[in-house]
Amino acid sequence: MPLQSHESGKKPVVIGPVMVCAKKNRETYQSLFQKMTNACPELRNTLKAYGSDGESALIRALDLEFPFAFGFLCLPHIVRNIEHKIKSDLHLSDSFYRTVAKDFFLLQEVGIEEDMFDNNCPESMNASLKTWIENQRKDVSQVINDIQGFVMKQHHDIGKVFTEMSGPYVLKDEYNNAKMPPNFWALSPSKTKAAS
Repeated sequence: MPLQSHESGKKPVVIGPVMVCAKKNRETYQSLFQKMTNACPELRNTLKAYGSDGESALIRALDLEFPFAFGFLCLPHIVRNIEHKIKSDLHLSDSFYRTVAKDFFLLQEVGIEEDMFDNNCPESMNASLKTWIENQRKDVSQVINDIQGFVMKQHHDIGKVFTEMSGPYVLKDEYNNAKMPPNFWALSPSKTKAAS
């Protein structure tokens, strides 16, 4: 993405497909992925990887709809799974867990596992969305309206970048040629073509 945060310099996280559902089962999740592959059929065979929190129904749905993609767990969920396996399933001691965890994180510190998937972006999006809807329980129709407002705000913030209006994002230096005059978006399509 040619954008970066005005403050941190990091790429922005923008919301992707959203589905509000009452059940956390394979069928429900799969219906979202089927809608995605119906809209973009090549996605089914070209998606290379996805990250998840380890929810089995979600992973089963992803495996069915994206058979050629590799599934990854984010680092915090890998750690949780290791801890659960050692303490609950194998009934080994806390000191054994600490030893395994120490070895695991030591490998990460020296760079052997540095490319592991981290869930900062999805969790950041979840936090932003929760803040937007004010962390309140709401009627489904209100949640949908709030999400729509959130998406519109993101589009508006991104649009500001290209017209040099003040906002949370800026163009990376190598994309400065994409900037348009501030009134570009207000022009009719024929005038827009002439202005570019």
